[in-house]
Amino acid sequence: MDLLLEPLLDHPGDPSVLRVLSDALLEQGDPWGEAIRLALDLESTFPGEDAHRLGHRRLERLQARHGPSWRARLRRPLPQPMRAPVSFFRAIPSRVNSSDLQVAQLLDGPVAWLDFTGDAGAPLVTTFPRRAGLNRIEVSQYANAATARKLLGPGLTSLTSLSLPWSAQALQLLEEADWTPQLERLRLYGNETPVTPPELDRLLKLPLPKLRTLELEGLELGLPGAERLAALPWKLERLTLAAANLGVKGTVLLAGSKALSTVKELSFARNTMGPTGAAALATSPHLKHLVSLDLTSTASGAKALVPFFEALALPSLKALVLTSCGLKGKALEPLAAVKTKALGQLTELDLANNLMGDDGLAALSKTTALTGVRLLQLDGNAIKGPGIAALGRSALLAKVEELSLRHNKFQNTGAKGFAASKNVRALQVLSLGHNWLGVQGLEAMLENPALTHLEQVREGMNNYGPQLGRSFAASKTLRLWTLSLGPDATTDALSKLLVAPRLGTLELLTLHCQAFDDAMVELLEKGPLPKAKTTVVVSRVWCRALTDAGATKLTSVLGDRVSFD
Repeated sequence: MDLLLEPLLDHPGDPSVLRVLSDALLEQGDPWGEAIRLALDLESTFPGEDAHRLGHRRLERLQARHGPSWRARLRRPLPQPMRAPVSFFRAIPSRVNSSDLQVAQLLDGPVAWLDFTGDAGAPLVTTFPRRAGLNRIEVSQYANAATARKLLGPGLTSLTSLSLPWSAQALQLLEEADWTPQLERLRLYGNETPVTPPELDRLLKLPLPKLRTLELEGLELGLPGAERLAALPWKLERLTLAAANLGVKGTVLLAGSKALSTVKELSFARNTMGPTGAAALATSPHLKHLVSLDLTSTASGAKALVPFFEALALPSLKALVLTSCGLKGKALEPLAAVKTKALGQLTELDLANNLMGDDGLAALSKTTALTGVRLLQLDGNAIKGPGIAALGRSALLAKVEELSLRHNKFQNTGAKGFAASKNVRALQVLSLGHNWLGVQGLEAMLENPALTHLEQVREGMNNYGPQLGRSFAASKTLRLWTLSLGPDATTDALSKLLVAPRLGTLELLTLHCQAFDDAMVELLEKGPLPKAKTTVVVSRVWCRALTDAGATKLTSVLGDRVSFD
């Protein structure tokens, strides 16, 4: 590890240390500096904001392209692939899972975020000498309670984020710990776990002057809990009350609480609130700063949400999550007819897993109020051909930059209907995984002349094999920055792609295909990649036919632009 990076060992997640490092890397023209700066800045953004959406997209792009080389600069190679490779926290590969078999080697590098599952690595992570540098600890419900308590003992001077399964012992631990006052985020979770009013009173008396995020998930709070939370002592920016059994009365009570006046991101997921609770949230005078609202599994159909849409008067709301709310079929027509002005300010709309079907999507596609949506989630909605065609004709797509259609049922016919759309000129990210889409459907979609800004196609479990690679090589308009070749890539398709001139315009090529062997390295050497700036990531798990000699040859051709996962 070079001198520039050595401070990360003792202060791997310290924002002040990371900003100094970011400045130094940026002076050298290193994209890692931009990634660190982005990751830190994103922590003060919220879903629905342009900075949040665009920043996360840019950070994903940087980490996907350059992340393997950043890992190599900080950690020695592992003898075998890991089940869960070290991942990023604040753009530093410093998130470690204690269950990994190579946890001893992972602890040699910087560790800012520890997922503590209490498995093979438990003795090591509870005693390793740089515990004081941990910023974030996530304790699994399966972790040994005594070992977890040892891990969370004195000396965690950098700890700002903690996730714990709820128990009487966990509450006592929080009361006794010397690091509690420095927490900025606290997550307590369970599975329909009852929390008594006296226990909740004790929680709300904890000294947490820096707390900005509170997440209570799967804890049975009920109306008595809502009454106490209505007098929250902390100025929170993010509040999650998921599966808390708040009921209609509890929802109404919290919607009218001044304690929520600082909250910008709010989740009432998996609570029953009914039309009355929905309307109370939509008109709350204390949620004027709310930017993101998650109502997953809170309603039993479109009828229950009509009052919410009709009354919506939250001046800052930009992101709305309505996953699994039973928004099905023609029952969506009243929602599509609502013209509330506040709907026009939404930039993110998540309607996943509603099983809305073709009739539902056709009804939604008629809306004229949702004029500003940039990110639209339609996963898991049993959408077939007519629904996709209706969406393609809808003005709803006019400003959409990211569209997710995963886990639906549209085939080639539906894709061809969407392919005629002229309303997709803003589209940059298209997710198509787990549909019944074939070669003809994908080909038709990608040949749409309106898709001039498409930069990424997220795939998975379709029937078009290597067609995305073929279409990209043949297209003069697709601007894809990344291309992933999976196990279904044939020798013929891969051979043609590796010498295609357009391959050199990619930023990232990932290879998870058995067809990539030593002979392919020879072909690659004759193509555009040696002179391009493209980063290549090779999976040695999938590319089994690539020998060590072939990998060495590939490294000599591409230098530090190739890495092996």
